[in-house]
Amino acid sequence: MAFQVKGRALVATMRMLERAPGGPATILKTLSAEDRKFFGELFLQSGWYALDPYVRIMSSIASMRGMALREWMRVQADRTAAGDVEGIYRMSLGSATPREMAERLPRAFNRYFQPCNATVLQVADTHADFELRAIPTRHVEFFRGINEGFVVGALRYAGAEKPSVRYEEPIASDPHEGEATVKLPFRASF
Repeated sequence: MAFQVKGRALVATMRMLERAPGGPATILKTLSAEDRKFFGELFLQSGWYALDPYVRIMSSIASMRGMALREWMRVQADRTAAGDVEGIYRMSLGSATPREMAERLPRAFNRYFQPCNATVLQVADTHADFELRAIPTRHVEFFRGINEGFVVGALRYAGAEKPSVRYEEPIASDPHEGEATVKLPFRASF
């Protein structure tokens, strides 16, 4: 299985582009013919799709906005967190405290990406330690941004006043289908 993203993320991206000045064509013209064809398809929210075109379109959007990919993903994921916590994942993510939210955060990550996954290593009263696994080495900054934005947004939604994420250095792990991957340990403080 190649690296994949849930269709929900692609549908949300296309909706965002439809509301942008110039519509989707403004961004799509910056992509390769292969990627334009990919984004011309109908995406099912529950389907799984190739990750690389998603990273490339987000990189193009970030560039057009004068932002680094990691920063753009952080902004987008923060917005996504509020929608997910109040909407589609309300039952599994909704919580009364930041600690309870921290315990549930990997559920959201694991619903958006495969074979990449997140796990909780430990949860304390003021922080939680996590690890993202099977992260393609070439997309580390993408995943740092998207994870940081979602975690901070979800913890803020749960009542944390100044949530933050601090990453440790990536740790090399077993390749996936011949592609180098890493583990990304991080601490979320709340």
